[in-house]
Amino acid sequence: MEFSYKLAYYVMFSVSCLFTFILIKIGFSILWDGYGKNAEAIMAFIAAFILGVGVYMAYNVIKTSD
Repeated sequence: MEFSYKLAYYVMFSVSCLFTFILIKIGFSILWDGYGKNAEAIMAFIAAFILGVGVYMAYNVIKTSD
Protein backbone atom coordinates (compact mmCIF):
# COMPACT_ATOMS: atom_id res chain seq x y z
CA MET A 1 0.00 0.00 0.00
CA GLU A 2 2.85 2.37 0.80
CA PHE A 3 4.30 1.79 -2.67
CA SER A 4 1.09 2.94 -4.34
CA TYR A 5 1.02 6.08 -2.18
CA LYS A 6 4.59 6.96 -3.10
CA LEU A 7 3.92 6.19 -6.74
CA ALA A 8 0.89 8.48 -6.72
CA TYR A 9 2.93 11.19 -5.00
CA TYR A 10 5.74 11.06 -7.55
CA VAL A 11 3.30 11.05 -10.47
CA MET A 12 1.53 14.12 -9.06
CA PHE A 13 4.89 15.73 -8.28
CA SER A 14 6.11 15.30 -11.85
CA VAL A 15 2.82 16.61 -13.29
CA SER A 16 3.04 19.65 -11.01
CA CYS A 17 6.65 20.33 -12.04
CA LEU A 18 5.70 20.00 -15.70
CA PHE A 19 2.75 22.34 -15.25
CA THR A 20 5.01 24.88 -13.49
CA PHE A 21 7.44 24.90 -16.42
CA ILE A 22 4.56 25.17 -18.89
CA LEU A 23 3.21 28.22 -17.03
CA ILE A 24 6.65 29.85 -17.12
CA LYS A 25 6.90 29.14 -20.86
CA ILE A 26 3.43 30.59 -21.45
CA GLY A 27 4.37 33.70 -19.48
CA PHE A 28 7.49 34.31 -21.53
CA SER A 29 5.73 33.62 -24.82
CA ILE A 30 3.05 36.18 -23.91
CA LEU A 31 5.72 38.73 -22.99
CA TRP A 32 7.64 38.21 -26.24
CA ASP A 33 4.47 38.36 -28.33
CA GLY A 34 3.78 41.92 -29.37
CA TYR A 35 0.03 41.52 -29.06
CA GLY A 36 -0.17 39.79 -25.68
CA LYS A 37 -1.30 41.53 -22.53
CA ASN A 38 1.30 41.96 -19.81
CA ALA A 39 -1.31 41.22 -17.14
CA GLU A 40 -1.79 37.72 -18.53
CA ALA A 41 1.95 37.09 -18.39
CA ILE A 42 2.12 38.35 -14.81
CA MET A 43 -0.77 36.07 -13.83
CA ALA A 44 1.02 33.10 -15.44
CA PHE A 45 4.20 33.92 -13.52
CA ILE A 46 2.30 34.29 -10.23
CA ALA A 47 0.55 30.96 -10.80
CA ALA A 48 3.89 29.30 -11.59
CA PHE A 49 5.41 30.81 -8.44
CA ILE A 50 2.56 29.60 -6.23
CA LEU A 51 2.67 26.14 -7.76
CA GLY A 52 6.45 26.05 -7.47
CA VAL A 53 6.32 26.94 -3.78
CA GLY A 54 3.75 24.19 -3.24
CA VAL A 55 5.92 21.66 -5.06
CA TYR A 56 8.96 22.70 -3.00
CA MET A 57 7.03 22.37 0.26
CA ALA A 58 5.66 18.96 -0.76
CA TYR A 59 9.18 17.81 -1.66
CA ASN A 60 10.48 18.86 1.75
CA VAL A 61 7.62 17.07 3.53
CA ILE A 62 8.20 13.80 1.68
CA LYS A 63 11.97 13.96 2.28
CA THR A 64 11.61 14.54 6.02
CA SER A 65 9.08 11.70 6.35
CA ASP A 66 11.42 9.07 4.87
